[in-house]
Amino acid sequence: MYWDWVSDAAAPAKASVWDPITGFGGNGVRTNDNGPRLRVVDGPFKDYRPRYWNSDEDPHWLSRDWIPADPANGMPELVGNNYNATVVAEVNTNTVYDQFRDRLENGPHAAVHAGAAGGFPGSGDMGFQNASPSGEFFFFLSLSICLRFRNGMLTAYKNE
Repeated sequence: MYWDWVSDAAAPAKASVWDPITGFGGNGVRTNDNGPRLRVVDGPFKDYRPRYWNSDEDPHWLSRDWIPADPANGMPELVGNNYNATVVAEVNTNTVYDQFRDRLENGPHAAVHAGAAGGFPGSGDMGFQNASPSGEFFFFLSLSICLRFRNGMLTAYKNE
């Protein structure tokens, strides 16, 4: 499975990556057994219990708290407007490695973390730098970043 952010940016919550059967499962819901966090209750990781919350040992159920859409301001759920075709094309115009990395990491990459977690810091596992690696989606996102980086850098340097 691969997630093409650009093709799903207008409606990220409908992306196959969140499908409960073929993907990672959907958004979290309020339950009585996960403290203030929303618990992921479907998909293959519904019974996954990350051990850390931010920097503290705090076993809990996997949590996601998607940022909702704001149609009045043209924002799809999961802040998809921050990783649409225009944004990614702008990132790919950077031909200096550190500028490219900075724009990718602090733009689309950070937006996916924030969108899935409810912001920075959020109430979902992806919203804390120290806790993100304890969530299953972190590694999938990191692989997508590596592929985007490779493809972007190949595009940026193709004509030099």
